[in-house]
Amino acid sequence: HHPVAVVVVAHVDGGVEADAPAERKASTASTFSGWVPELAVAFNAGMWGYSQDEWRPTIDRIVHAHKCPLVVTGYTVKEAESDEDALRAMTTPAAAADAGGGAGAGVEWLWETEANPFRSLRPRALRFDRSVYVPGDDAGDGEGAFMGENAAWMCLRAAA
Repeated sequence: HHPVAVVVVAHVDGGVEADAPAERKASTASTFSGWVPELAVAFNAGMWGYSQDEWRPTIDRIVHAHKCPLVVTGYTVKEAESDEDALRAMTTPAAAADAGGGAGAGVEWLWETEANPFRSLRPRALRFDRSVYVPGDDAGDGEGAFMGENAAWMCLRAAA
C-alpha cells in the first residue's frame, strides 16, 4: 500500500482554494511543494452559482496542470447537473481561448452526473423554499430528488 494524495477543493471568500494535508502543504494555498494529488474532490461545490472566472483557474490547475481526476458532488442530482453544465462551459476550447489557456485542452468524463451510491442517507433540512435553492426544482420524487450531503457526483479528468 502507498499513501494516496487527495486534495479537497473549496470555494472560499470570493476565491477558490485547494487545501492539502498540513504535512504536505506548501507555505501558501496556491502552491504545492513537489507533490501531485492523485484525486481532487469538490464537496457540494455549487459551481453553477459562481462566475466561471472564479473556478476555471482551479479546474485548469487540478485537471490539466496536475493531470488529476476531479470528483464534484452536489446536494441533489439537479444541482449536480447544473454544476456539470458549468464545468462543460468552463472546459470548452472557446472558453479556454477567452481565458487564455488551460481548460480547452479537453476533458474526459469518467462518469457524468448520477446519484452517488456513497451519499449521506440523512436528508438535508432547509429553512427556506427549496425552489429558491435551485430555481425550477419542485423536489419531486425518486432517487434524483433526494437532497443530502454529496447526494450526486461526477468525475472528469484531462483528455488523454
